[in-house]
Amino acid sequence: MCDANFQAEQLKSSWHSWLKRKILGNFIFPITNGFLCAGTANRRLFEYYGVPADKLFPFVYSWGYDSLIKESTLLQSQKKELRSQYGLPQDALVILYCGRLSPEKGVVELLEAYKMVSHPNKALVIVGGGPLSEWMQDFADCNGLDSIYFMGFQSRKDVGKFYALADLFVLPSQKESWGLVVNEALCFSLPVVVSDQVGAGVDLVVPDENGHIFPVGNVAALADRISKLIDLPDEDRRKTREKSYNLMTKWNDRDLPTMLSEYLDSIYQAQT
Repeated sequence: MCDANFQAEQLKSSWHSWLKRKILGNFIFPITNGFLCAGTANRRLFEYYGVPADKLFPFVYSWGYDSLIKESTLLQSQKKELRSQYGLPQDALVILYCGRLSPEKGVVELLEAYKMVSHPNKALVIVGGGPLSEWMQDFADCNGLDSIYFMGFQSRKDVGKFYALADLFVLPSQKESWGLVVNEALCFSLPVVVSDQVGAGVDLVVPDENGHIFPVGNVAALADRISKLIDLPDEDRRKTREKSYNLMTKWNDRDLPTMLSEYLDSIYQAQT
């Protein structure tokens, strides 16, 4: 198994793809009994290299979220208190980014896009640390963006509070094999905006229903997708939240023991 996705493969040079197709597709993949697929984008990668459908099995990133879903239920009623705790305005529409502050995560584009969003009560909460921390703070200061709140690195026991106080989640990565933070955001019923390089987007983001997907690196498109969500009427925003939650609960309900059993049965039948 691997968690690479088809979108990232498409950005690689033609000779690189040709070489991988020769080595993997002609020598390694044919002698492999089965492939564990981390969602649709990963499955498409194996298909791209010629792996037949009967060797492909859904496997990872689909379990272990019961505790987060329970935590979201407890914290949703504490939204006002959490915003007060972290010094956030009660009436703001809060955009959340949670992850490493480094170039490949698209955080430079995020700040530039946020600057373009014209909503009067917007706020951007940044959770995480990394090599661009100081640059991002300087960018906010130089552009008078006092509605950006840098929360630094947060422990796993506290990060759920930020999902609970937010209104939408953004992951603008330049490359992202999956993006587990998308799963986490959906546990808290958040609509999401992701780049087309985020593997989770194929399975967990339904454009115009629970979020949007934008072309990686396109700042104007990112600003547009964020604006579409924060400008939604309250009733439409409620529907996007419900869609996110329902997508995640269905994803989480996939039965891992059953999948493993089916996988082992298929190998046994192929060998007998």
